[in-house]
Amino acid sequence: MKTLESDIQQFPARRKCIRDILSTEYLFRYNYPPHWSDLKHDFMLYILVCFGSVLLLERYLDCHTLTPKAGTNPLVYAARFSKAHHTRILLSRGARVNEFGYAAGYWTSQYLPLEVAIEQKAVELVDLLLAAESRVPEQLFQTCVSPAQAVPLRIIRSLLRTDEFAEWAINYWNKQLLPVLHYVLSRGYVEEEQDDLVNTPLDIAVANGHVFTAEYLISITYTCTHILAVARAWKNPARMMQMLIDKGADVHVCMSNGDSALHIAIRSHIARERDIPHESLSCTSTSHSQQLKVLEDAFVETAKILIDSGCDPAVCNSDGQIPLHIAVMDAHSSVAIVKYMLSLDIPLPPNILPSVLRAKPKQAELIKTLIDGGADVHACTSNGNNMLHIAIKNCLAIEHRSDLFQGGLVETVKILVDSGCNPAVCNSNGQTPLHIAVFNAHISIVEYMLSLDIPLPPDILLSALRASPKQAELIKVLVDTQEETLNLGRRPGDQFRYHRDVDRSTNVGPY
Repeated sequence: MKTLESDIQQFPARRKCIRDILSTEYLFRYNYPPHWSDLKHDFMLYILVCFGSVLLLERYLDCHTLTPKAGTNPLVYAARFSKAHHTRILLSRGARVNEFGYAAGYWTSQYLPLEVAIEQKAVELVDLLLAAESRVPEQLFQTCVSPAQAVPLRIIRSLLRTDEFAEWAINYWNKQLLPVLHYVLSRGYVEEEQDDLVNTPLDIAVANGHVFTAEYLISITYTCTHILAVARAWKNPARMMQMLIDKGADVHVCMSNGDSALHIAIRSHIARERDIPHESLSCTSTSHSQQLKVLEDAFVETAKILIDSGCDPAVCNSDGQIPLHIAVMDAHSSVAIVKYMLSLDIPLPPNILPSVLRAKPKQAELIKTLIDGGADVHACTSNGNNMLHIAIKNCLAIEHRSDLFQGGLVETVKILVDSGCNPAVCNSNGQTPLHIAVFNAHISIVEYMLSLDIPLPPDILLSALRASPKQAELIKVLVDTQEETLNLGRRPGDQFRYHRDVDRSTNVGPY
């Protein structure tokens, strides 16, 4: 391909002559257009998008930075040939959705990818490009509402949900605007928990990230008090936030439960992160990481605007939670967001580590991040449970513990012990972390804690006898490790009567 590209550059006139001849042939004119040899195109990207597989395009981009030739845009090629999977790959590698480029074929001018996708009636491509925040030229609305164009209804619906539609409607159809805007914007808004923030056209425009529409509505009738709505906006949150603050919105306003705009922004970020598919045919692990990075950058930009405008990152809601609590306690917690919050040098609440012990998939990484940020690993609850008690007890909420989760728990326990958390301390019930690990049949945790050479409690076999799963295996591990230190303090057979009569619900109570 490189050799062919060099030949095209060296003999452009000869290649043009070949193109002119082939263009008159039916087979080449309609099925295999020879326009890839035109010097105005990016030869490599044209060939890879038009003729190459998704895998070949990915391999090429793994070895080469995406730097299209001046005047071209590979997304335009993908739109011209209706290549949805190629479009996803190009977007994930940084292709610019709002740059013009030459289209393949007899299209002589430069176009936006969205224009070409609509011309090709490629519904999936239109949705992809709009989701990537493609701008919508005004002429496209006129094209789409023209009966002569026969644009698919799904494309028209997608365009009507854009910010530019409302601006176009304002400019060209300035009659009874507010009811029209209310209806059109509401078609694109879906919220599981409706509340009093979403009941006017401005609320809906803010929640959907329609910056120009919101600014227009504020300029005519509406009072700007909608910081909380924009905190959970899925589109243009930073731009919207800055515009509302500039118009006089109060960054100190809170929800009825005490959540500040920063609480809501973090909840919204976690919800969007949860919606990103981890594996699909069209979404590689690389593109997944890049999508996470885009979300994290957008959140940090929004958070900085809020904090610089006076929003307190250490304010508590009615549950006593600061925004950092929200960032660490969800299963989809973002380590990058937690690191950003720690960089603000806010006082760390004493219960921050127990909160992160609920975030199972990233528990170990979050624990280490918080400890490195100054979290107190020696903190205990009112009944004497330390972080090791809590980490192991939290497994009771997991009905089916996978080997993967068990491995993550061992890593968490190791981090806590290495950071100074005492593995031999007793809570108010006289239980050490080892008691709880034994009772709940965490074999890997038991083996690790025994390797620490901590004194074995004299009643540790009683916990093993009450651990119905893996009972025999636990007893063997304990006896084989330090048989000479075990002292039951009962007559032969007493431990078995105790095992039959014990009420298991009282062994490990709430902490």
